[in-house]
Amino acid sequence: MFKLSCNDSQTSIPDGSDLKLGRAQSNDIVCDDREASRFHGEFKVQSGQLTYRDLESTNGTLVNGEKVAPYMWQILTDGHTVQIGDWVATVVVVEEKASTSAKREHKLPMPTVDPAGPTSASEVTGRHVIPPELRADK
Repeated sequence: MFKLSCNDSQTSIPDGSDLKLGRAQSNDIVCDDREASRFHGEFKVQSGQLTYRDLESTNGTLVNGEKVAPYMWQILTDGHTVQIGDWVATVVVVEEKASTSAKREHKLPMPTVDPAGPTSASEVTGRHVIPPELRADK
């Protein structure tokens, strides 16, 4: 999972998320900077990878200090920054804790051994096995 850290707040971005960013209150992440467009950009997490793209905003977006091309997805990792005007968000990678059932070691039971020794083929298959020397079709 990822988080965006901006000033004293953090926004979680779990896998499968698609979050819109901009000045409009209808966005998932509201950026109150005057250089932000109403619908400025979007974050997406798929298969454990966080990406961002600028939605052809008026003033653009900087990722790690470099202006990004509109509609081009940018891969973001831990410590990367997304900047719109004076608004800066830092990407934080959050390691998810493994569930207690996943932590448990799954052990297979030991095979049981019959103390009487190996069984015959007829006992295993449930059929009677006729030895070749006793077959009538010799």
